[in-house]
Amino acid sequence: MAESTRALLLIIDDDRASRRLLTQLLSPDKYRLEFAEDGASGLAQARQLSPDLVLLDVVMPGMDGFEVCRQLRQDAHLSEVPVLMLTALEDHANRLTGLEAGADDFISKPFHAAELRARVRTVVRLNRYRRIRSARDRFAWVAENVEHAYLIVDQNGRLLYANSTARSILGLRDDHPGDSDILESIQRQFRLQPPETWCSWPNLPEDQPLHLLRPQSENAAAAWLEVRVLSQRLGQDQEILLQFRDVSAQLSSARSVWSFESLICHKLRTPMTKITWGLSFIANKAERLSVPKIKEFAAMSQGGVDQLKGELEAVLSYLSAPSALPNDGGFPISQLEDSLSEIVAQLEMAPIVPQLREPLPRTLPIARRALEIVLWELLQNSKKFHPQQQPRVMVTLQCQAEKVLLQLIDDGISLSPEQLSRAFTPYYQGERTFTGQKPGLGLGLSMVRSLLCEIGGECGLRNRQDREGVVVELLFPSV
Repeated sequence: MAESTRALLLIIDDDRASRRLLTQLLSPDKYRLEFAEDGASGLAQARQLSPDLVLLDVVMPGMDGFEVCRQLRQDAHLSEVPVLMLTALEDHANRLTGLEAGADDFISKPFHAAELRARVRTVVRLNRYRRIRSARDRFAWVAENVEHAYLIVDQNGRLLYANSTARSILGLRDDHPGDSDILESIQRQFRLQPPETWCSWPNLPEDQPLHLLRPQSENAAAAWLEVRVLSQRLGQDQEILLQFRDVSAQLSSARSVWSFESLICHKLRTPMTKITWGLSFIANKAERLSVPKIKEFAAMSQGGVDQLKGELEAVLSYLSAPSALPNDGGFPISQLEDSLSEIVAQLEMAPIVPQLREPLPRTLPIARRALEIVLWELLQNSKKFHPQQQPRVMVTLQCQAEKVLLQLIDDGISLSPEQLSRAFTPYYQGERTFTGQKPGLGLGLSMVRSLLCEIGGECGLRNRQDREGVVVELLFPSV
């Protein structure tokens, strides 16, 4: 048996012969034995060692066993350590004094070997079970109040414990039988990654994260769980603790960053190609080109410059988005029409007169610059995706369930279910061939959502029901 798993007994007795006899009698049971020759040193060792059992002589010079027991019971860390008193005293009064001091039992001198070993063995076993139960109760309390999922299984893979998060994520019933292999339940929902490592279940490696994958379905996105393992041995038994952490968002974010960077390179490469190609023709073949041709190639280069400028401005706008939190009381609703007029004039769109449905609060809980960027992005999208780049946009503002709903309704194109579900992904390109020649949804909607979330709002997108076009809904918390 490993040294750390053997029960520790502290023997406090001033008589050397008694200590030797106890050593001989208890050695066959492989306990770890520590000794103290008086009450004061016994208390000091008890505080240092936190023993599984104290064998305490009653009659000692200075501090007797009764006082030692009282002080053990007054110590918060030692109050539950079992105490067996070693006494030659047989009268009722002294035993009553020992019980009042907090003793658990008495062993009379001279010792009866079989009785001594039986009592010590029983008390140690009960105390160890109590400690394990207490530790497990503390663990269960912690585990029930954290976001991660935790399972404990035995060396055969049978479920011993699952916190509520684990039962929810893994779809376990509260009455899941403890004599069945929990892996079977997991495999009904998840794929094991990497499968060759899971073949060693339940003896999984502790030095590497494993994963469970729930594939994407029509109703739900793919879900990834990272699994970490900790194994511990309790005597001859082994328990394996498994932590399940949902890393779907992190993996999705990593893929989004990769896609974003790849698409940025493509977006910038396309206008750069136009610029380089047009200027190289003019520089290398100007003497053989007619004036109209020179103008054509110059216009091509200018178009590339304009396109590059627009792409760079979009990226910089996304990276330097302002805080949406207002520091001046919020955006006055009375100024919404002026802001819309300024934006549509810059975008060369038809005028917009917002429809205000009273009653409304005086302000929206968002910074002016943030709201103006939101409106700019949304109106620019409406123009970009309109077949003739001349949309007619309605803007409505009304209270809804103690919040304020701002809607922008255009008459452009409708979006597919995939485009609607991924519209808020940065630089999502709805075009299947990814040529970059058709407009993508860009960064705008992603930035709009982030700004709204910052103030506790929400952002949604849906198709119009009455005709082609989309409805963007901004839900602001009430001031």
